[in-house]
Amino acid sequence: MDELKRKSLSAVIWDLGGSFGQQIFSFIIGIFLARLLMPEEFGLVGMAMAFIAVFQVFSDVGFASALIHRQDTTSLTYSSVFYLNIGIGLVLAGLTFYGAPLIGAFYNDSEVTAVVRWLSLIFIFSSFNIVQKTLLKKNLDMKALNIRVFLSQLIGGSIGIYMAFQGFGVYSLIGMRIVDDIVTTIFFWSVTDWYPKWEFSKKEITRLTGYSSYIFFDQFFSKIFSRIDTFFIGKVFSASTLGFYSRAQSLNQAVTKYSSKTLQKVFFPVLSKLQNDDEKYFSVYYKLIAVVTFLAFGLVGFLFITGESLIILLYGEKWQPSVLIFQILILKAFTYPISIMVNNSFLSRGHSKENFWIGVFRKIVRIVPLVIGYLYGLNPFLIAMVGTSYFLCTGNILFARYFIGSSVWRHFKWIFEGLSILALTIFLYYLFGPWTHLERFTFGFIYAVGYVGISYLRNHKGLVFLFNNGKELVKEYF
Repeated sequence: MDELKRKSLSAVIWDLGGSFGQQIFSFIIGIFLARLLMPEEFGLVGMAMAFIAVFQVFSDVGFASALIHRQDTTSLTYSSVFYLNIGIGLVLAGLTFYGAPLIGAFYNDSEVTAVVRWLSLIFIFSSFNIVQKTLLKKNLDMKALNIRVFLSQLIGGSIGIYMAFQGFGVYSLIGMRIVDDIVTTIFFWSVTDWYPKWEFSKKEITRLTGYSSYIFFDQFFSKIFSRIDTFFIGKVFSASTLGFYSRAQSLNQAVTKYSSKTLQKVFFPVLSKLQNDDEKYFSVYYKLIAVVTFLAFGLVGFLFITGESLIILLYGEKWQPSVLIFQILILKAFTYPISIMVNNSFLSRGHSKENFWIGVFRKIVRIVPLVIGYLYGLNPFLIAMVGTSYFLCTGNILFARYFIGSSVWRHFKWIFEGLSILALTIFLYYLFGPWTHLERFTFGFIYAVGYVGISYLRNHKGLVFLFNNGKELVKEYF
């Protein structure tokens, strides 16, 4: 096993393990907080975090991706980016703190103002760990990164639960997030060998800007449109509706977390290293798409079947309105992992400019569900989101064919296979329902076994890749 492949597979295992551990602990935290707090309190934090998340793009300005992409970076480069990030973080914290009343006015909710002011501290704490986090990703040191992230989540979550028990309400969620960021920064500094020097080079910053500028603008608008559902629901409906929506989304995001984020973090640096070798590049890329589709459809089907039971059993009957929202949203969950891998194929080949302009098209299309939701209500809005995601996923695949020469058929083959199994599963679910909690989990287990069995019989490349490389890792480490 060559060194790059060994490090890549090791990184995947550690990141999957870290993601699994984080998700399990997030469920545990979510159970306590959802039972102790009200949906509208989650909605208030969701309203505030929509703006915080958009502003947070400015703290990076696309340099993290640029540092990973470029192979000729030096300590001077990292120090320059480090000090620039801190300066931007302080400015963002100040602007957000004093601009908080405007955000409260946007939602017509004065309680949002205080929440935003407390969360503005995030910009300061997170600005100190961006370079350290980037170095761990670039070196594929997912073991160190995920252990520290998990421990930070453990400490932050414990503080949040304690505060909720003490009756702090919405401030429990705020405290959890701030403590998490502080501890993460401390841990990242403790594990990286690089430390900033008293040096700064405008030339180094300028050298990165050609690549990072398009990354930044794409990330900025992507972040706005990734949160536009939160803006829309918080503005048009209510904090409690947003709370139900956010709870459904948190479960829905389990698909994207397990089926794409690990591969994205690990293989963007790998594909960047292979950008000048077409044969190896596409060999890795097609395997990634196969793995992503296999994992995504497996998780989508299982969560669609068991979603209602998971929400009710974990969070309580008061979260029942989240069930229908979740069942609609889960139908689009597989499109995100596929699209994110296609987008990374653009970036790893240096097409940040093209990806930016394609991103503009994607964002214009995402306005359609907002119009439908404003005119017809929440459920039509959710259905329109599903349809838009299918359309954009298809468009991304066609764009990839044009810009990097990838095969449209290879993408659609795995999507159609997954969709056919998913459609049959949904038909059976409604045909034989309603279900008890035990029956749902039993059906979910049968689906999981059947899905893997059918994929094995059809020789699904994603399953084959996971099986073969799993055996190699076992031989390598055990």
